[in-house]
Amino acid sequence: TYNVRGAGGGRAQRNFFIYFSPNDSYVVERFDFGRGPNAILFGNGGLGGVSTVTTKQARFGNNFTEVAQTFGSWNNSRTTLDVNRALNDRLAVRTAAVYTDTDGWRDKQFEKVRAAFLTTTFKLSLKTTLRAEGEYGESKRNQTFTNLSDQLSGWDGKTTFTGRADTLPSNSNALGVTRRSTGYQVINPFSGAD
Repeated sequence: TYNVRGAGGGRAQRNFFIYFSPNDSYVVERFDFGRGPNAILFGNGGLGGVSTVTTKQARFGNNFTEVAQTFGSWNNSRTTLDVNRALNDRLAVRTAAVYTDTDGWRDKQFEKVRAAFLTTTFKLSLKTTLRAEGEYGESKRNQTFTNLSDQLSGWDGKTTFTGRADTLPSNSNALGVTRRSTGYQVINPFSGAD
């Protein structure tokens, strides 16, 4: 979300239609950001403007194939494919695909994305084209919580116990030790709870 001159922008859009699914850059050809209430003349707008992604289009007269592979920290691997073919001077087809497999810096965090996109452009006349597109994808993610809450005491760094301490020493505050009698919590870093 964003604000322009104190007014909230519209919802995320794709080709100027509200789009609730996640957008991935493998299918994006252009990102538009229009500010103000007259950002668009039709469709879904917002007082602060709209932001929309424009998906890839099948192009005439330009056949190409692009394959990209990236690697990064935490076992990050991402492969993208983009293929455009002009079948004749009136029909073109373009497809794109992505495969992402990455871990995160937190334990048990991961993200896996598999998606494919297909679009076609048919030239009806010199100034009129008909476009159709479709996409299928799966996204699996485990976004672990980051709750860095702790209770800290000033332990003296020396005092330890070899067994259960049913009673505390009289100078427990000075030693920095304490005892929970009932209902204590055990940390589970994957639960998301404190």
